[in-house]
Amino acid sequence: MTDSTQLSMAENLFGISDSKKKCVFEVEIVSSDWLKSRLTKGCKCPLCGQYAKIYPRSINAEMARVLILMYRHFTKYPNSNPIHLDSFLSKVCGASRPKGNNHSLLVHWGLIERVGSRVSKAGIKRDGYYSITRLGGEFVEDRKSVPEHVYMYNNKRIGESDERVSIHQCLKHRFSRDSLLCMEPFGTVEFI
Repeated sequence: MTDSTQLSMAENLFGISDSKKKCVFEVEIVSSDWLKSRLTKGCKCPLCGQYAKIYPRSINAEMARVLILMYRHFTKYPNSNPIHLDSFLSKVCGASRPKGNNHSLLVHWGLIERVGSRVSKAGIKRDGYYSITRLGGEFVEDRKSVPEHVYMYNNKRIGESDERVSIHQCLKHRFSRDSLLCMEPFGTVEFI
């Protein structure tokens, strides 16, 4: 199929006539069968050419560890302000600080919440302030489970798996780039 045929098909399917203003995947139409069937494997947008894919994300051991550290902090200091997560982890963990920033993805399970930005004493605006949620506390205490996977598209949660996991299961799960980038379809996605 040529690019012009794809463009014409996309315009007909989604009623988009100006490809410079819209991308098929930015339009809130993820429930379309045409789009769902392609996004689980990954595809090129017929309008803008970007690669688009739904990624199944899971809570790995490092993310669970960060959640436990936050739980300890907010249990010890229940009236404390939201914490700047990067600074907190550097202070608490030092050289053994978790790598990457996957811990901020805990927002998509409802385990932590982004509180916004703050202005430091030096007048510098800083983002990355978080608080643990009630669900996050209950998950750490092993009183609640969460979906094993949340399905992410364009850094937004668009669905979740039916399978549930506990904090103990997450602590055993190491991050796997291959499972994140799996080329095989990962099952039926229930879109929310």
